[in-house]
Amino acid sequence: MGDYVAGLNELRLADADRAGGKGANLGELVSAQLPVPPGFVALKSCYEEVITSGPHGVELDKLHTQALEVARDATAAEGRQLDELCIRMRELVHATPMAPEVRAALLGAYHRLGDEVVVAVRSSAVGEDSATNSFAGMNLSRTNIHGEDQLMRALSRRRFKAMSCCADWAPPRVRPAGWYACCVHRPRVRRCATAKCSSPR
Repeated sequence: MGDYVAGLNELRLADADRAGGKGANLGELVSAQLPVPPGFVALKSCYEEVITSGPHGVELDKLHTQALEVARDATAAEGRQLDELCIRMRELVHATPMAPEVRAALLGAYHRLGDEVVVAVRSSAVGEDSATNSFAGMNLSRTNIHGEDQLMRALSRRRFKAMSCCADWAPPRVRPAGWYACCVHRPRVRRCATAKCSSPR
């Protein structure tokens, strides 16, 4: 699908460095012909293009480096400074527009799933969970996303969450961009049966 997105059927474990662990593992399940809902991954290159190459990329990188240094040995006063740095990074991320070519790639992949289909948007961070890092529960999944506007808002919020979180959980080698991917897929509809139970007499 291009440099910014990849279909789940195109991914394998070797792609974890660009699609994140969740995206790469879903690709393996598709390859094994297991019942995985159709979808695609917004690759980490999306976020590199939007954040690193965006109008605030240089300042975000400097602020993130400064925040990491403060967080390593933070006193109460430095804790307040860390909060201020994180707030400023969040403001800059929110002020960063979606690059037109990234938007076009994402919407193209979405429309290939069907006509205004309902999808879920989930994190697939590169190095999100490993022997040395764990971000379990720190990223939201968004469900019942329908239409272009809702999809772009959901993806933007994933970007805001990923890029504006600060040094209190990001390891020193993680930069504010270049590590975040995102899965978009149709939900799997399960048929449920109900049973009527009666108490023994």
